[in-house]
Amino acid sequence: MSPMTHATTTQASNRSENPEGKRKRGPCLLKWLMLASLLHGLTYLLLLPPWMGEDEPWHVEYAHYIGRGYLPWGGRPISAADLELYSPSQAQVVREIGGIPREEILSTQEALVGSMRTHDFWRRVDWAGNGDAALNFDQVSPYLTATHQPPLYYLIVGQILRFSGGDVLVEMWLLRGFSLLAYLAVVLASYELGRTLTRDKWLPLIAAVFVAWWPMHARQAAVVNNDVLVKVFSSWSLVLSARIAVRGLSLRRFCIGLMLALGALLTKTTGAAALVPFGLSCVLSPTLREGLLGRRRWLAPLVLLSILAAIPLLYSASNNPAIPRNTARLVERVSAVFAGGFFDEFARTSVGAFNWYIRDLPSVVHSLVALFAGLSAALLLVGLLRRTGAEQPEFRRRVVLICAAGLLSQITLILLRGVSAGRYAMPMIAALAVLCAAAWTRPFSEDRRRIGAGILVLALVLFDGVFLWSGLVLNQYGVWGS
Repeated sequence: MSPMTHATTTQASNRSENPEGKRKRGPCLLKWLMLASLLHGLTYLLLLPPWMGEDEPWHVEYAHYIGRGYLPWGGRPISAADLELYSPSQAQVVREIGGIPREEILSTQEALVGSMRTHDFWRRVDWAGNGDAALNFDQVSPYLTATHQPPLYYLIVGQILRFSGGDVLVEMWLLRGFSLLAYLAVVLASYELGRTLTRDKWLPLIAAVFVAWWPMHARQAAVVNNDVLVKVFSSWSLVLSARIAVRGLSLRRFCIGLMLALGALLTKTTGAAALVPFGLSCVLSPTLREGLLGRRRWLAPLVLLSILAAIPLLYSASNNPAIPRNTARLVERVSAVFAGGFFDEFARTSVGAFNWYIRDLPSVVHSLVALFAGLSAALLLVGLLRRTGAEQPEFRRRVVLICAAGLLSQITLILLRGVSAGRYAMPMIAALAVLCAAAWTRPFSEDRRRIGAGILVLALVLFDGVFLWSGLVLNQYGVWGS
């Protein structure tokens, strides 16, 4: 063997034995994945017609007022005289936001309704009827408003609109751009959560692909809604919770995690679920560093319980309908959940529903998704029972428990809310993605792990392709009904 051949063989052998090359491929693949996710999100953003995100006009209205310099407080109680001057949705703006002249409220809603009419909202949404003469939101859906929502999302995106010139259509596109960035932030969070679960190079990437290519989540990259921001806070709160459960609790991690959980709470009521995995991580923490938390382990759960107790008061102060006003109302909501149809509707709006939830994917797609979900659950159970061997990377079951706690708490919130919208589960999509990625990688040996990952990715790509064609191309452009 010549010296040159020997050197080449030695270098190749070193590369195969040294895992450093594999470690470098992870970040490189992540960059390509993030670029692909950006292009995927842009596809949805460009295909979804204006105002076809659920409740999108109402969220743009709220952000528009903040962009004009008003603040989400300082309103006044609605009087009988107000109901003569304003429609019900306009009166709720007066109740929640102070200082807006009547003419501006009327002209803003008229501009929004006019833009909806220009972009064929009434032709695409069957239940909306005829909007030729509509001048305000109550002629679209009576009493509906977004001004009762927690204020953080609107305080943030309102600053983006300060330089928009007040054109509501321009504002919608700017806010959709923010939604696209939020979508990418959740994709990255799912990758980091997967890296905390295991050192396997495939699982974090597959988790990120799941989040990026789950159709109803990708569609939110093109929707103006506070759901997009609560997902960011909740997903990164999960990442902090997992790191605390694995690496230990410190004052710095506790404060960052608490800020993320509070950010979720101040964005939407569905963000309250982030407190559960965060609190659990403080209990599961293997070590406590010296300092404030080192000697007072009880302090972290006490702070979280205090915040949890204050949530109903916080939301009730803004007339948020997510909080039941009395025990009878709570019992009524829970009874409605088990009366029938609730879980079918939740599954329908999680898998695929369009045109303000009035049109669906073909029924065979729902059946295939349900079958795939059942298979994934079975594989996850097999993977959890399997011990880590020489051919298996380290697998931290504490992170699995954190993810499961997040999903269960999110589902509990949905049941207490009594509204079966699939997007209410999206704050914990990173947890679902990591568990699904674990199901299709953990049970397999190293040489077959790539096959499991490939099956999951192929299924997601096919599902997304059907969704894009049936949901956006066909239902938004090919089918017209009124």
